[in-house]
Amino acid sequence: MEKGFLLNLEEFKCEGRIIENKPHVGVDKTLLESSPNKVLLRNTATIKIAPDVTSELILDRLMIENCAKVSCSEEQECAIAAVAKNVAKIGESGDNKFSGMAGGFNDLLSTKMINVDSYIM
Repeated sequence: MEKGFLLNLEEFKCEGRIIENKPHVGVDKTLLESSPNKVLLRNTATIKIAPDVTSELILDRLMIENCAKVSCSEEQECAIAAVAKNVAKIGESGDNKFSGMAGGFNDLLSTKMINVDSYIM
């Protein structure tokens, strides 16, 4: 008899705004406050959290899954770590002279991430 596994569908449900499959996403206070429920960011390469987003707002409204890098302030790091699943790097972007998407991809040169949503044998 083959062993099976139970799939917890509650983990995959999200009532709210879903932003997915983007190379770069910016998150600011307006995005989170204008969303009545949670905001799920999924399958993105880089996420930049604006400095005006409080840790309380992150914990209350944000969910992050399967992202390579989340750039945020030092004050936001613990809140991001609490709401993130499968994120390779959380923290400040450093002294990067590039801006926007190019800077985010430059950071990814030192980051390794494998993103697998499903596996079929």
